Amino acid sequence: YITDFGRVVHCIQKGFSLAETAYIAGVSERLAREYTGLYLRYNTPEHAERLQDLIVKASPVTADEGQKGGLAIS
Repeated sequence: YITDFGRVVHCIQKGFSLAETAYIAGVSERLAREYTGLYLRYNTPEHAERLQDLIVKASPVTADEGQKGGLAIS
């Protein structure tokens, strides 16, 4: 669940629509909407470090970094 949340947040920060975010993150639009709400609620200075940790852990790995199967979102 945490990885999905991080993927959704990453997509939102990149400016993708809800439908695009759901597709890219591999979750339903309903879940993408719920995760977006959580992100908006907790995107505060108090929680910034933890949110960033989640996003980094869920960040895609690109082929340039030498690993297969990564989802490249640029």
